[in-house]
Amino acid sequence: MLRFAKGECFCFIAPVPHETFDGIRPRIRSFDDDRALKVAYEEWRSRRTTFQARIAAGEPDAVHAGWQRDHIAGRDPVDRDGPTFHRTKRSLPKPVR
Repeated sequence: MLRFAKGECFCFIAPVPHETFDGIRPRIRSFDDDRALKVAYEEWRSRRTTFQARIAAGEPDAVHAGWQRDHIAGRDPVDRDGPTFHRTKRSLPKPVR
């Protein structure tokens, strides 16, 4: 059973007009179509697998580092230039009446 602690974020709602999605056309592509992306993924997967093994072994540095949060910080997994704008927490002004 999945549980959430009081105050824990469990979803993100983006107020986007539903018509926006009419213009989106998902595509399924193979990593083989983008060699650079495939290499970047393989490098990330290798580092992540190694990190998870270090966590499982109880290595203090890895345990202290905890969850790798590169994607939340907007960092590229292989240190390429990432997005120029990235936000994980958004605070909106109070609504006016």
